[in-house]
Amino acid sequence: MYRNGPASAFEWVHRAGGVPDLSNGLAADVRINQRADDVSSSTSSASATTATNVQERAPWWRRSLALWPPSRASVTNESQDEIALCVRVLKRCHEIKNSAAATRNAAEIARSLGKGFASRAADYDATDSFAAENFREIRAAGLLSIGIPAELGGGDAGYRELCEMLRETARHCSGTALALAMHTHPLAASVWRWRKGDKAPVEGLLKRVASEKLMLLSTGGNDWLGGSGTAEKVEGGYRFSGRKRFVSGAEAGDILMTMACDGDTVLHAGVPMKSEGIRIEQTWRTLGMRASGSQDVVLEKVFVPEASIAVRRPAGVWHPFFHLVSLVAWPLIYSVYRGVAEKLRDETVSLAMRRRQEGDTQLQIGALDTALAASVAAHEQMLAMAETATPGETISASMMTLKRAMTEQMLSAANMSMDAAGGSAFYRVAGIEKLFRDIQACRYHPLTMQPQQRLAGRVALGFTADGAEPK
Repeated sequence: MYRNGPASAFEWVHRAGGVPDLSNGLAADVRINQRADDVSSSTSSASATTATNVQERAPWWRRSLALWPPSRASVTNESQDEIALCVRVLKRCHEIKNSAAATRNAAEIARSLGKGFASRAADYDATDSFAAENFREIRAAGLLSIGIPAELGGGDAGYRELCEMLRETARHCSGTALALAMHTHPLAASVWRWRKGDKAPVEGLLKRVASEKLMLLSTGGNDWLGGSGTAEKVEGGYRFSGRKRFVSGAEAGDILMTMACDGDTVLHAGVPMKSEGIRIEQTWRTLGMRASGSQDVVLEKVFVPEASIAVRRPAGVWHPFFHLVSLVAWPLIYSVYRGVAEKLRDETVSLAMRRRQEGDTQLQIGALDTALAASVAAHEQMLAMAETATPGETISASMMTLKRAMTEQMLSAANMSMDAAGGSAFYRVAGIEKLFRDIQACRYHPLTMQPQQRLAGRVALGFTADGAEPK
């Protein structure tokens, strides 16, 4: 035993290590099963220059080993085991601490970027421009990978914190938040699978996003159950062709998460945006959400290797993939609209303060807050479901029902805002008309009203999501 045994080893490693910096890629560098021979070799003599260089590059736990014990000759077999045990325990403690810090920081990072986002929002809107500078800052700040597990090189932020990140971003630039949500939700679905043990199909993608700072693009909202485009079978894979609309963030994206039809079978794949045959068409001239840059992406015989096909499913019917999407995606996407609605409410109250003594103004603001409270309550139920439920038909129907209820209440609140703010709301300088326009996009995400009501009715009456009698 060395000196005072395990307690001495634990204290020394802890004091020498300090708190690791998440940005140093701790999770990627740490080796849990560090053995005593590694400990011994790390304490061998080296030049001062080499030791300094190693100290600067090494994660905290390896720096600790370089400092303890003072003499290699003093290390016995038992003390080596103690050191290795202490290192493993402390490493895990610091990983947990880092994970908590990352979770706390996701929304805070978005808030810190928000002032710049807000200063550019009106210009993006006026010129129908994509928020390119915002996404350069988002990428540099690590928000593209902050929801990836630490073990895979990400920031380990939890699901609810990702929702808070999107909600906060939306208060500063609606379009930026929407485009970020369209990256975040397919990534979150992959993380969900990874955490549930289905690691092989998604781990490579998650590691690439974390290490290469990649941005995903989604076409699922426009494709939905039926899919769109064609998949022509060729040697070694397929050639995808088709036009994908509403591809938010298209100009900043790296991988297009899309689908195409091979007859009655829909194939899902991640396609690099640099692939030959892909182009972006500038079609996004819209009522609102202009900064999202949700352009058309056109694929012309784009080669997709067989190995890249992630899902094969029948066209036009509910598949487990879409039950997972319904569970994970909508609370994230509608965090954006919640943020817009809350910002719209706050700006409305500020404008209405000059008429605060008027009974009609008080009534209008009260009605606005009531509608907003109903939409927030629906969203909170969506969040709770996403955190605890298992994907399936009943959950998908419930999620779609809550999404529809939230949509109707937010649109009602937006209408009330325009009335409560008075004529000032009609001027661009007030900012309310932009928020009013932006929130209108919430009505277009699938399922829209009648398909949602049909799904809810089918499930309530004992049919499958596709309208068949259960087997």
